[in-house]
Amino acid sequence: MEHDGQDHGVMFWFNRGEFAEQREDWQASSCFEIPGADLLQDASSTTAMLSSPLGEPKVDFDVRSVYDSRPINGYDFNFSFHTLTFGGAWEVQFQVPSGYRAVPREWEVAFDVVIPGSAANSTASIQQNGAQLPNNGPIFIGMGTDEPIKTFFVCEENTTFGIAGVNTNISGAVAEATVIINVYGNLIPVTDVALPLAIANENKRCAA
Repeated sequence: MEHDGQDHGVMFWFNRGEFAEQREDWQASSCFEIPGADLLQDASSTTAMLSSPLGEPKVDFDVRSVYDSRPINGYDFNFSFHTLTFGGAWEVQFQVPSGYRAVPREWEVAFDVVIPGSAANSTASIQQNGAQLPNNGPIFIGMGTDEPIKTFFVCEENTTFGIAGVNTNISGAVAEATVIINVYGNLIPVTDVALPLAIANENKRCAA
């Protein structure tokens, strides 16, 4: 650094070679090199991302339980309940036991007295979690409908399923009646499999 005696501020001079050398040192210290293998990996990841379909990844399942079979450690259940009705609407709900998922299969609806015209006017609907199960009601019940109501749907543990009915002919000599409900089905142990696939077993070795 030199000063000419006048107040021109401070000035710096570098010869051309010294400046070039410092610039090269700065570039070498502030930048990094990307190995060729890393570049290939980046390109591979980008290609995989672009080719991957949207949505959840595919999961393979080995189905071991169908309509009339039982999964390992599963067993059947029979629940019963009764309620008094004075005409109009009635409802019965059952709770799925903790640690199991339930598959209600058959329902029997009976009355402790003969209700005139019940087969033509009394109906019932299957419910899940207090709401009517789609495509399962109203179903005619009572005299002349001795066959059980068949169903197949999966209920999560600690939730409810049931049946709700309407009797329109309890009057006169038949002022009240007791509705008796028997429901039969299967209990499936809870696993980490999603509810819609509860009757299947995940098989990670299956081919995609």
